[in-house]
Amino acid sequence: MKKYILEFKSQFIFLTLLLTLVAGLDVYGAVIISNVINAIIKHQLTIFYQQIVVWILVWGLIIIIRYTLSISETKFEQGIANKIRANILEAISNESYEKYNNSDNSRFVSWMNNDTQQIVDKGLTYLYTIIEAIALIGLSLITLWTYSVWIVFVALILAMVTLYLPRLLNNRLTQTSQALTKENENFVQVASDLLGNFNMLFSFNSLSLMRHDINNESKKLKNAYVAQAKVYGGIAALGFISNVISQISLTGLAGILAYRGIITIGAIFSISNLTSNIFNSVGNMPNYLSYIKSTEPIFDKFEKFIDDNPKDEKKNKLIPQTPFLEIKNVTFHYPRTKNDILCNFSYKFEKNRNYLLDGDSGCGKSTILKLLAGFYPSYKGKILLKGHNLNEYSQEQLHKDIFYLDQHPQVMKGTVRTNLNLTDHYCDRDLQRALDQVHLESSSEFLDTYIEKGGSSLSGGQLQRLALARAVLRNFEIFLMDEGTTGVEKKISIELEQMLLKDPNKTVIVVNHSESKENLKMFDEIIEVKKF
Repeated sequence: MKKYILEFKSQFIFLTLLLTLVAGLDVYGAVIISNVINAIIKHQLTIFYQQIVVWILVWGLIIIIRYTLSISETKFEQGIANKIRANILEAISNESYEKYNNSDNSRFVSWMNNDTQQIVDKGLTYLYTIIEAIALIGLSLITLWTYSVWIVFVALILAMVTLYLPRLLNNRLTQTSQALTKENENFVQVASDLLGNFNMLFSFNSLSLMRHDINNESKKLKNAYVAQAKVYGGIAALGFISNVISQISLTGLAGILAYRGIITIGAIFSISNLTSNIFNSVGNMPNYLSYIKSTEPIFDKFEKFIDDNPKDEKKNKLIPQTPFLEIKNVTFHYPRTKNDILCNFSYKFEKNRNYLLDGDSGCGKSTILKLLAGFYPSYKGKILLKGHNLNEYSQEQLHKDIFYLDQHPQVMKGTVRTNLNLTDHYCDRDLQRALDQVHLESSSEFLDTYIEKGGSSLSGGQLQRLALARAVLRNFEIFLMDEGTTGVEKKISIELEQMLLKDPNKTVIVVNHSESKENLKMFDEIIEVKKF
């Protein structure tokens, strides 16, 4: 948490000053009580009225500062929450295709929603409370010193006891916090998977499976929350018991001192209020600290993920052009499997030529394209691009030269224009030209058409062509197409493929199980991939 606070240092200092000011006004209010009562005892009505007016003004200031704090705290919290999300997103962006697709990526939704909200609710919110409590304790002790050094001495001893007792449950708190964040992830994973398969479950009258499994995960999540609440309850109970005993003891001591004439009667009320400030703060401090401590496993998880996925610092280099693209003795199996898909496969692809990968299903044609696209760097052997090892390129460099299109193109919720532009900004004329080339409507109205989640508002063929239009806009040097025109009307599919195959400035490598006779003659090489 410290590094995020330092990034918003000026806001944090401002909040600390406001919280300290509130604590100071609260302590001053306790002193005013003593003055009011002493004025009554001495029949000093003028002083009595003056102190009442001052007391009202003090509370007016507290209300104004509290209002300012509520706004400033929210800005501070959301600034840190957004920074955490940005760091996670940066690490996700740096993660390799292989690692990302080899794990359940729905956990990231839980991290950026549930876990980040826990940091705000249990970390930052209680940090404010602790800052104010520390200020309140310090200022109250200073004020008590003006009444009696003995009260301060006894208060310090009792405060240390009150702080120590709840620490006995710290280890248990860490365990329950780790269990809770894990159950949050599991719930999101299970719910996302089942809700994502709603149509299939609906078709097989199996929606009861969705209800059953999600309800089971809900119960586990509930148990994790209850287990953590029990620990919080234990910490609060220990603090409360010590708090009550301490306040009674100090009020009794103040009464003895007043009886002996060492302090005034009015001072008893002030001391009672000040000791209440001290021991309410000290008594609740372990509870507040436990809430903050419960966020440590979340920060540890985030930091490990961020450290494991640093920014790719590979730089552009002057690279020889020959060979253009070559696979040398590559052996590969997918993560979490043992059977090799490719074994000592080799081939040289020349620049600006067209290649068709042919062979039986499961022989590794699609795998070759994914390796050439840099998706799986954990192969044995070498893949050279422009004479340089493929793994020495950053992902950003590769994606400037290589485009991979499979039969399951992805789109985002948003307009056609947004899905074409992504992080770039093309003029409408360029967008319309690209849509024309892939046989999609190119009107301004179509560019403004809103695409629903998963592309449900477009047909499969339209999605394929939209994905191809994205690539046409960016003029990639190498096109890798894995059944890239599946779902497109046959005549249009042939024309789209011809558009790419006729381009003299592109290297096109295609996997197509039903290649048209019209296009076969346009391939410079047909590569037979044999099943290993």
